[in-house]
Amino acid sequence: MTSRQSRVYLDANVLIAFVANEQDRADVIEAVLEDARDEKIELFTSVLSIAEVAYISTDQPGVDPLDSEEVIDQLWVPASPINMTDVSIRVVREARAIIRKSRGPARRTVKPADAIHLASAAISRCDRFFTYEGESTRAQWQGLTGLNVVEPFLDEPRLILGG
Repeated sequence: MTSRQSRVYLDANVLIAFVANEQDRADVIEAVLEDARDEKIELFTSVLSIAEVAYISTDQPGVDPLDSEEVIDQLWVPASPINMTDVSIRVVREARAIIRKSRGPARRTVKPADAIHLASAAISRCDRFFTYEGESTRAQWQGLTGLNVVEPFLDEPRLILGG
C-alpha cells in the first residue's frame, strides 16, 4: 500500500514572503516548492491569493514594486507546483461557519479572507496549513478547524554546502 503525499496549504502571506525574498523565509519556501515539483508533497492555495499577492514590497532602490507582476504570475502558471482552489459556494459557506465559530469575548473574529483560506484548506483535505501569522492566531485557527496550522518547514531539511 502506498501512502498519499502530504497535502500542504499555503496562506497568501507565505507566498508574499517568497516573492519578496524575505530573509529566513524565502529559502524555506523555495525548498517547499521544490518538494512539490519533486512530487514529495502537494501544494494548494486559493485563487484569492492572486489578488492578495498584488505586488512585491521592496526597500531596494530603483525597484518598482508594480514591475513585479511577471515574477508573481509565475506562481499561478500551469507549470506551477501549486494547485489552485476556487472560491466556490461550498468554500464561502464553510468560511462563514468558521467566522461565526470564531466570535466570542475571548477571541478575535477571523477575517473573511483568512476564513476563505482556512475553508479552502479544509475542503482540500490538507494535512498542514502554512502561514506566517503569529502563534496565538495559529493556535486559534487550529482550534477552529482541526488543521495543523504552522509556519512553513521542511520534512527533510536540506544540507547547505559552502557559503
